[in-house]
Order: sequence, then C-alpha cells, then structure tokens
Amino acid sequence: MGAYSYVRPRMATALVELNHDNLRQLRVMCRPVAAAATGLFRVHMDELKDLVDQVLTFDPEKTGL
Repeated sequence: MGAYSYVRPRMATALVELNHDNLRQLRVMCRPVAAAATGLFRVHMDELKDLVDQVLTFDPEKTGL
C-alpha cells in the first residue's frame, strides 16, 4: 500500500487536470494487508492468482464507477 498512498493524490490531480472529473474515484486492487510477506511460494501464488482474477473480472458498471 505504500506506493498507492504516494500515487493516489497525484493520479487524482492528473485526472482533474485532464478534465476527467468523472474518473476521480480510484479503486485499489491489492493483496490483503499483512505485517509481513508470506514466505511460502504456494501462498504467494494463490494471492497473486486471486489478485489477477479480481482485476480481469472487474466490472465498473456493477460498482457504480
């Protein structure tokens, strides 16, 4: 989440400057928050698969974005 908290305000500013006010809602898709990395390759791959599936099946119409 560190990169997201840095990039989010900059993306919002860029969208406003590009007159894309209707796109100012940004959605984060990331692994679950954890104090440390899993360390297990299988768990890492399961998290990665879930994340990719979430991104590829995302439907903005269903969320009202």
